[in-house]
Amino acid sequence: MGILKKGLVTAILLTAILCPVRSLYAGEGAQHFYYLGTETLSGPDGIAYSVFPILVEKVHNPVKSEIIERAIEIKPGGVTDYLVRLVVQGSEFTASNEQKTISGCGKLVGLPWQWTYLKATFQSTTGHRIDDENFMSDPKVLVARKVVYDGRGKIVQYIDVTVTAIEETLFRGLLQVILPTK
Repeated sequence: MGILKKGLVTAILLTAILCPVRSLYAGEGAQHFYYLGTETLSGPDGIAYSVFPILVEKVHNPVKSEIIERAIEIKPGGVTDYLVRLVVQGSEFTASNEQKTISGCGKLVGLPWQWTYLKATFQSTTGHRIDDENFMSDPKVLVARKVVYDGRGKIVQYIDVTVTAIEETLFRGLLQVILPTK
């Protein structure tokens, strides 16, 4: 990454820290949430071996009974853009990603569409199982822990995510730097 691009990213990240969070409600029936934070990867011994930035975009749509989560991971080897759709029925949901390589189900705790906790189990087409817990008691800060198991049930990785709410304009600005349109 060039010096100019690094400087722009630094300026945008500093703005994220200093920016007040705007109202996160947008559109009829849908709530849009934008977050910036870190993702930490640890081995089965719990020792972290990688920490990198992550952007998260969430849309809660009670009219369609769905939650869409987009995670953009910025790793040294490149940027990965994931999209997962949760179909909500009461306090339970089913979920899968766009590529159909992960699917699962789980439960939501708290007032409908203002949930404070999510617990899910996902299965990967690679044979891995992922137990996922998300803590959302403060809508401006989300904390998640994913435990990844191999096909024999042995823990192979922990994934810890902590993100803080940012404004949509900052989120879009970061996307332009990280995933420039062609």
